[in-house]
Amino acid sequence: MSDSEKKICQRPTMTVLTTLLIVQRNSVRQQWLQMVCGGLFVADVRILLLATLKRNPTALNLTF
Repeated sequence: MSDSEKKICQRPTMTVLTTLLIVQRNSVRQQWLQMVCGGLFVADVRILLLATLKRNPTALNLTF
């Protein structure tokens, strides 16, 4: 994640979504940042999540 993205997202609950951002293309990454930091409606998040999973089905295979 770039320094500018770190500055945009400084909430402590962003760890999982930040991990998702790393595997996305720039345009999708920017949409996730907008959702995480600016807030979107639940329907917007659902649409974005489906688009993300269609592009990268393993995006949610996170290890903790």
